Amino acid sequence: MRPKTAYQILALPTGATREQIENNFRKMAMKYHPDLHPDDPHAARNFKEVAEAYEVLSNRITRREYDEIIQPKGKKFPRINYWRVYRKKRRRK
Repeated sequence: MRPKTAYQILALPTGATREQIENNFRKMAMKYHPDLHPDDPHAARNFKEVAEAYEVLSNRITRREYDEIIQPKGKKFPRINYWRVYRKKRRRK
């Protein structure tokens, strides 16, 4: 199975607008918030994943960097763990 991208986590197309990102984040946050679903053991993990995806896509600078990692110009999607690569790149700065 391919690792999910931030766009897939938030159920967005690659060229999503800021409003679409915010709306989908709010929907997903309500769907997975651990306080709203205390009986779901995976809610906290899913909520954290959604929050991280929103953090990356909500800022235009981090979104541009992320887009370059997941799909360099002229190349197909690589088979890598996108979050791991993105976090390593951010730590180096």
